[in-house]
Amino acid sequence: MVKKSLRKSTLNNANQTFCLIQLLRYFALVVLVFYGLLVIVGLFPFLTHNRRWSIVSSWARRVVAVLGVRVLVYGKPPENGPFFTVCNHISWLDIPIVHSFLRVNFIAKADVRRWPIIGFLASRAGTVFIERRRVRDLKNVGKVLENLILSGESVFLFPEGTTSRGDDVLPFRSSLLQVAVNSNIAVLPVSIRYLTENHTMNYKPAYVANDSFFDTLSRIVASPKTFVELKVLETVNPSNFNRRALATLLRERIQSSFSA
Repeated sequence: MVKKSLRKSTLNNANQTFCLIQLLRYFALVVLVFYGLLVIVGLFPFLTHNRRWSIVSSWARRVVAVLGVRVLVYGKPPENGPFFTVCNHISWLDIPIVHSFLRVNFIAKADVRRWPIIGFLASRAGTVFIERRRVRDLKNVGKVLENLILSGESVFLFPEGTTSRGDDVLPFRSSLLQVAVNSNIAVLPVSIRYLTENHTMNYKPAYVANDSFFDTLSRIVASPKTFVELKVLETVNPSNFNRRALATLLRERIQSSFSA
C-alpha cells in the first residue's frame, strides 16, 4: 500500500514537473518571437547582410532548442556554394531547423506570408513567396531566384509543394527546378525525418490534413523530446537533366536516404 502511494506521488510530481516545462516552453517561444520582431524592425535596416544571416541562424537555433528538439545532422554541404537545395517537407518546424544549419533563402507558398507574425518574420528573413497557380508569378520568382544565385546566395525549395507525414516523399513539382538547370547550379538534396527517442517514426510534428499551426505546436511542446534526422546528400549536376528528370532523381535520392 505504501509502495503504491509512493509510486503515485512520484508520478504526480513528474507530471507536474513536465507541465511546468511545457509552460516554460510556450513562454520562451513567445519571448523569442517578440525578440525576433524587435530585432527585425529595429536593427535589420542598419546591419550588414552577413550579420543579418548570423542573427537569423542564432534565433532559429534558440527556437529549436526551446521546443525540446534535438537535430541529428549526417553529412555536410561542400564548402563551395551557392547551391539550389531541395528537401522533403513535413512541418513548419522544418524551416527553423534548416535555418539553424544552412544559410539559404527559402521559397515558400504565398499563404505563409499571410500567417500572423510568422509571415512577417519569414519575409524579413529572405523568404521568396510564390503563388504556384499563376504562371506569371512562377516566371517572376524564377528571375528573382536567378538573381539571388548570381549574387552568390543559396536558395531552398520544398518541391513537393505541400507537407507529408514523413514516411514517404510525394512527387516533386519540377517547374522551379528549371532555374537550377538554367543557372547550372549544383543541386543539394537534403532529407528530413522526425523520430522518437527509440528512433522510430514520430508523426507528432507533421503539419498535414486539417492540422492548424497551433495543433502541431501543442503536440511538439507536449513531447518530452523530439529528434530530427537531417541528412545532407551528394550534390547533383543539373546540366545532365531536364527539369522533370532532375525532379525524379532528387525525389528518389531523398526517398532512398530514409532506409540508408
